[in-house]
Amino acid sequence: MNIYKIFSNVKDPRNNRGKRYNLAAVLRLITVGLLSNFNSLASIARFGKSLNNKQVKILGFGRGTVPCHSNLTLILRRIDPESLAESMLALINKIANRDERFRILRIDGKYLRGSNCFGKKQQSHILKAFNDHFNAVYAYKEIENRDEFSSFLQLLGSIDVTGKIITADAAFAHQEACEVATQKGANFAFSLKKNEANLYYHTEEKFKQIDARLANGVKSSEMLSFSENIDSQHGRIEQRKIDVIQMPFEYLNGHRQIKQICRITRYRERKNIENSANIEVAYMITSLSKEEYSPEKLLSLNRGHWSCENNLNWVKDVVFQEDKSTISMDNAPIVTSLLRSFAMAIINTVSRKIKETREAFIMNFQKMLKTFTTISGDF
Repeated sequence: MNIYKIFSNVKDPRNNRGKRYNLAAVLRLITVGLLSNFNSLASIARFGKSLNNKQVKILGFGRGTVPCHSNLTLILRRIDPESLAESMLALINKIANRDERFRILRIDGKYLRGSNCFGKKQQSHILKAFNDHFNAVYAYKEIENRDEFSSFLQLLGSIDVTGKIITADAAFAHQEACEVATQKGANFAFSLKKNEANLYYHTEEKFKQIDARLANGVKSSEMLSFSENIDSQHGRIEQRKIDVIQMPFEYLNGHRQIKQICRITRYRERKNIENSANIEVAYMITSLSKEEYSPEKLLSLNRGHWSCENNLNWVKDVVFQEDKSTISMDNAPIVTSLLRSFAMAIINTVSRKIKETREAFIMNFQKMLKTFTTISGDF
């Protein structure tokens, strides 16, 4: 993996006249700063000023000086996020080719909370395709007017999802989304709620019919089930069960791509607290056949979708302090968010422990600097 070459491919929107700092060098500085446990542009600028002349030139600043905080902000405001995302995607694809687990893409939206400061009326809102195994953002789309569904269709149309499995919450479980996903050569596994009222009703009724037959002692071979082992860690008792049946009816409102419908039952009880037991039932639709995905795999697929919150959003908000960021002008909020995601993907090639790995990077800074930023560096 060569960051030097990747950032050299990002389009520079600035005119040559008056250009003092190389764009690729600026992006390397920010990435190395994020890897080294510095979260804000101000702290990254101070970090850059602390580097010696040799280290500065390794980053690509031929004059031996690095930009100040205000210069970093001005440069990031003008960078085209799509150009940056395309360049990073080439690197992420290189990682992905090593492992089949990159097949799963989680689609989820996120507000950049600090991006509405300094008079900006609305927070930046992005939709991202995320792979939880690599902690890598595969692609993104800026959401306009809070219309996540249109952005979802545009996101699918802009990237190659052939052979991938797309998971998303119930907001995207519409006929058009199912059609676009399958036309692009992907499979889907979407949560199902009452926003798709007719499909939800038929799905719920079908499972009730099978339950009634089972209660009367009539065995049914059309429903396959799987239950996880009871988890008694973290002060609570949990168990999840999934029931799966083949799409049992010709749904008149479309959704002909659905091959299986699923019912997920979640049991949760907090230890040492009376009357804390809770049972939750949820539904899921998928274009995956029973030959492709067993009930056990489908349950894992459904549960893994929430890694968007735990492995991406939480890490960026708490560890990288994205929620505290006051960057709000032009393209800067989205560009810095993409760079944080990119730093997470790099860290994950070393370890799943984000905090410890960032600390190790700063303690072995010279080695990390050469590995990740020089022309010959590759990992």
